[in-house]
Amino acid sequence: HKIPYRSNLKTYKNTIVASDQNNNLFFLDINTGKEIKKIPTELVNFSNKFINNIIVNEKKIFFLNSYGTLYSFDEKMNMNWFVNLNQKIKESPSNIFFSNEIMVFKKNIFILTNNQLYILNKSNGSIFYKKNLGSNLSPLIFQDYLFLINSNNLIVGFSIKEKKIIYSYNFKDKYKKDATLRKISYNIKNMNIVNNSIYLFLNKPYILKINFSGDLLKVFKVKNNIYSNPIFVNNSIFYLDDKNKLVILN
Repeated sequence: HKIPYRSNLKTYKNTIVASDQNNNLFFLDINTGKEIKKIPTELVNFSNKFINNIIVNEKKIFFLNSYGTLYSFDEKMNMNWFVNLNQKIKESPSNIFFSNEIMVFKKNIFILTNNQLYILNKSNGSIFYKKNLGSNLSPLIFQDYLFLINSNNLIVGFSIKEKKIIYSYNFKDKYKKDATLRKISYNIKNMNIVNNSIYLFLNKPYILKINFSGDLLKVFKVKNNIYSNPIFVNNSIFYLDDKNKLVILN
């Protein structure tokens, strides 16, 4: 299709949904790869690390592009609604937008950008909650709670039902009680829910296990730095280390 793709890929029935770097949304035949429909959206001349994000949920397709616009399409590829979330566009159209992956939970869409947390109604796109809680890490949802780590080293627990923060504190200060963490300078690269606990993967060869209240339970040391996003299969954790070797942990 000549223009490089710049999105995750989703399949729906016999269709592949993808976006290119010019923010065109494509619906492709899953058997032949031929274009069924192409929908142009806002073109951005300034590139960044944000990968256009697509999610399929209950016969609806949601598409967040690098201009900061969220679109909703029905299963027949017709647009339901759209809303722009890039507040900095008011200052200059060239401002770069960044967001983590779209998350859908019950009737809500959660979008965490580098400076805001948005909760939207997935039926009409209306924004009914917005908070200055930016992060470069994807948040986690467990039952009716959302957990995130923001750019100021705050770990935040958020009640979805009550729409309020239930705790927020600097985890680096809190975790200094551990002798290992007092000695190293670190940042968190990934966070995942594993066996009813939150696992924090550092940019150093360590994994932290915490509970849903944010308390540190255990520090695991691994052989080399974790390079890739970890994936979980049965009772094992798979990742690539900084020497490009596959590591499998129990």
